[in-house]
Amino acid sequence: MNLTKDVSFKPEKILILGFPFFVLITTLFYPLVKIVYNKELVFESISNLREWHSHGYLVGLGIILVLFLGIIIHELIHGLVWSAYCENGFRSIQFGILWKQLLPYCHCTEALRVHQYAKGVIAPLLTLGILPTLIALFTKSFFLLLFGYVFTSAAFGDIFIWCHLLGEKPNANIQDHKSKVGYTIIE
Repeated sequence: MNLTKDVSFKPEKILILGFPFFVLITTLFYPLVKIVYNKELVFESISNLREWHSHGYLVGLGIILVLFLGIIIHELIHGLVWSAYCENGFRSIQFGILWKQLLPYCHCTEALRVHQYAKGVIAPLLTLGILPTLIALFTKSFFLLLFGYVFTSAAFGDIFIWCHLLGEKPNANIQDHKSKVGYTIIE
């Protein structure tokens, strides 16, 4: 197999580019809060948080636990989707952390078709970001709306990669980078 195209990015670049995305997502989610709740309910939710202040360490610990588990599940979703297309299944999936940037990652060691790779890239956004947000709109759950907001914002790197995949030939093979954010197109 010959390397034909390297599409990789420095994690620092993605973090910098992610800030405007974060602002955009915040701008888009703000009206959702207004749609789901009237001002009084939003202030009631904030007041409830103040009431929990006496148990602040438990609330803080709960938030950290939810974020930590959400990050693990996010990476696991990448791996589960990609492994469905791998000859060696889940054995072709590796997990780790880029310690310098504190970025967790999931790496697929097998080459996949563009559409297969793209499904694995975007799956955590759909399951942890968009789906909880849609459920929150119907259930009026402040927790699910907040969860959807956080994990939509956290999926910027995935969205960035997915947008680049849209420009690739559909029948191309993609090899996930082991040490970089991105992929290579191989013949």
